[in-house]
Amino acid sequence: MYTPKMNRSDSIRRDRSFDSVLNKLMRMRSQNHETFKAAMYNFLIAAGIAAFVAVCFILGPFVRPLLWAFLMGAVLFPFKRRLAQLLNGWFERLEDRDSNVMVSICLSPLEATEYCGSLVVSWLHEHWQLLTAGVGVAACMKLLVLYAPKGFLCAVWRFVVFSHSTFVQLIGFLNIYLLIAIIVVYLTSVYFLWKPENSTKFVMAGQSLWVAIVSYGCSFLGALQVPAFILIMLYVGVSIIYHMRTAEGSSSCIEKLKKLLDKTDFEKSVSNISIKKPSLHSDAEDVSLSETIDSLDNTELLDEHEEPHLSGIYFKCLFYACIATFLYRNVWMFILAAIPISLHLLYTLGNVSGFTAFISNKINEAYEKLKCWAIDHHSAVLPLCLPGVLELNYKINAIIRDSLKSSVDLVTSILMIILMLLIIVFLGVFFCVNIYSETIEVAYLGKDLINKTITDRPELIDILPENIQSSIDDALDNAHHYGRRKIETYIDDWLAEADSVHATKLKEQILDVWDRLIQYWIDVNKSDSTYGPRVPTDALKTTFGEIVDNPVAKQGIIGWAQSNTQTILEVAESLWHIIRTNLSMIMSFTGDILSLLLSGGQACVEFILDMIVFFTALFYLLSSSNT
Repeated sequence: MYTPKMNRSDSIRRDRSFDSVLNKLMRMRSQNHETFKAAMYNFLIAAGIAAFVAVCFILGPFVRPLLWAFLMGAVLFPFKRRLAQLLNGWFERLEDRDSNVMVSICLSPLEATEYCGSLVVSWLHEHWQLLTAGVGVAACMKLLVLYAPKGFLCAVWRFVVFSHSTFVQLIGFLNIYLLIAIIVVYLTSVYFLWKPENSTKFVMAGQSLWVAIVSYGCSFLGALQVPAFILIMLYVGVSIIYHMRTAEGSSSCIEKLKKLLDKTDFEKSVSNISIKKPSLHSDAEDVSLSETIDSLDNTELLDEHEEPHLSGIYFKCLFYACIATFLYRNVWMFILAAIPISLHLLYTLGNVSGFTAFISNKINEAYEKLKCWAIDHHSAVLPLCLPGVLELNYKINAIIRDSLKSSVDLVTSILMIILMLLIIVFLGVFFCVNIYSETIEVAYLGKDLINKTITDRPELIDILPENIQSSIDDALDNAHHYGRRKIETYIDDWLAEADSVHATKLKEQILDVWDRLIQYWIDVNKSDSTYGPRVPTDALKTTFGEIVDNPVAKQGIIGWAQSNTQTILEVAESLWHIIRTNLSMIMSFTGDILSLLLSGGQACVEFILDMIVFFTALFYLLSSSNT
């Protein structure tokens, strides 16, 4: 009985202490301690800021690669989705035909080539009118530029200039006062003289008045007044043609033009336009909620019939322009494109003519006959383990096919990342090579410009410092004579014990090569319009051939090698001694280079982490996105 009393007293104390804490909190709340509230708010705000800063410090190194991964994923995902759809369709065809995976993979390049040919043929069939018009206009312009008489082109240009100047002068005669006077006179004459019987007489005058008003409005555009007037007139002509095509009835063009002069038809046409405007709003307002929900459920079907965006049209035009420029600069690509096109045409021709079906039937008949004969004699010609092998192969083929089909997203994601890296590398090499080639081309153009300017305008040399041309010529002459003397000295020392006749001939040939090299270098730096003897490249080749065919040169080279073998060995030994003694210096130099490359250890680690985060995020974005 003692223990329950103690437990009850403890519980009573706990209840009283809890009640006292609640009473204190209630009293603090009732007393409205603003200081305590402010301290609590400050603590919570400081804790939130500290947590946010900690999160920023933790995620800071990963923000930039994640943003780049999102950007590249948004760019690559449409291509990845299209590639995944193609691969899924290919695997579905494999399942329908029950084909072997390895055989299908081996035949996939041929199938891909035929598919590319079908795409090209379908694109040509879809845009044949535009392509025909573009090629025709380009061919006509090319033929006109190449074969048209210059007099005809000059006459066309003079006619254009005359028309432009005449139109500008006519517009210049118009001013606001003259235009107002013409309008007032014309409207007065219409008010007093117009009757339904003579209304046709006012048609040309009224339309001419509107042309004059448009011309006066275009006169404020300065140099653009003629192009603006032509554009407005073209717009008017297109609007008339559009109205005639959309007009009701199957009458001729002349009758439709006459209807424009009829009051009833004109009023009916204008009223039809005013009636069509609210119908658009009513159609838009009649869309029900169920139709909206159905449209959300059928997004894939709507994507197929969706009108292309304006940005997509611009990018498509830019892509076509790049392809056209590339094909224009590389005509041989047409021959390469003929391979898939011809393969697709042969495949289509075989299907249409029935030749493919005929060959397939013959092959199947031969296979069935061979199969029946082999089964009849299976104990003699077939291995007894063939059924088990075929069953196991079929099982393995199904497993491989299903596993590959289930990993299409992963494979296409990896392929797109590899393709992105290859494109970046190729673009970098392409830009570097083009920048280098353009730099060399600019340097050569500058050299040719300077040489041609000095050759055609020798008075420009006076701008340069005095005696600079003579200094350059003297430097060239001194270099030529100094090199000639050194060559003579070396040849005399080298061929001191040889036949004097052959030695003299060889020396003259070598000196002739030296002279021709100098002259060839001078001729290359000259312009093509200079006169006098030139040294072609064939002359240098002939001179070198004469030196090689000279027996004294052969004997001299062999003798020099035999007599200087010891010297060559001593030189090689000296070089090896230098390398061996300076090996420590070479190692220290290599270490300095490596330390210089790895001095930014933190930068290397950050780069590696950024690449890991970037490729990981990009891979999961591409492989996990389904919309």
